[in-house]
Amino acid sequence: MTKLFSILIILSDHNQRVSFREMAERTFGISVFSAGSAFQGLDLLKRIKSPEFILLSSQPFPLMTYEQFLSHKSRDPSIAGIPVVLLSTALIKPMPAGIDQQVADLLSKEDLAALIKRYNSSTKN
Repeated sequence: MTKLFSILIILSDHNQRVSFREMAERTFGISVFSAGSAFQGLDLLKRIKSPEFILLSSQPFPLMTYEQFLSHKSRDPSIAGIPVVLLSTALIKPMPAGIDQQVADLLSKEDLAALIKRYNSSTKN
């Protein structure tokens, strides 16, 4: 059985989260899990443990910052290896530990397609 490609989107902005989710599901036919905060995202991630990558906003979240999310994630071996793509309005230098890639907040369909291609384990040799 082939594993369904899935991603986890963690964004506080509801409209942006829904927009990314719809674009990913309708355009690329992938499964999308989503959370409105880093705290909710970590809880969800511990239950699903399967996304190909996590799309995480650098914008402030209630209860837990993205840095705290990364710290908690790195300490759990079952989820530590899942790549994290940071959505940011500005490039953060140096790149925070635990971040695999940074992309602009205004993610286009082409940008999302490139991320899916990069992290799709079924296309890797």
